[in-house]
Amino acid sequence: MGVLPLASEVYAQARPDTRTMTCAQAQALVTQRGEVVMTTGPNTFERFIADARFCYSRTPLTAPAFAPTKDNQKCDVGKRCRQQRNYRN
Repeated sequence: MGVLPLASEVYAQARPDTRTMTCAQAQALVTQRGEVVMTTGPNTFERFIADARFCYSRTPLTAPAFAPTKDNQKCDVGKRCRQQRNYRN
């Protein structure tokens, strides 16, 4: 019979925190996994992606995604998906 981890242990391991990594480590994690949700502050988190393949829209667009890390308060961690804007004249 196996031992199940406590719920608090599962939640504690669930999401990497950008604030505990260097900028290079956070960037490498996104590159390695392709997409990852990371904690970015006491009550905030964000989904970072490596490229547009990880967007769920038909016309995937990306924008730079910044987060605080141990060595850079505005580290370019990866990208995030963004909506295409339709402008009409």
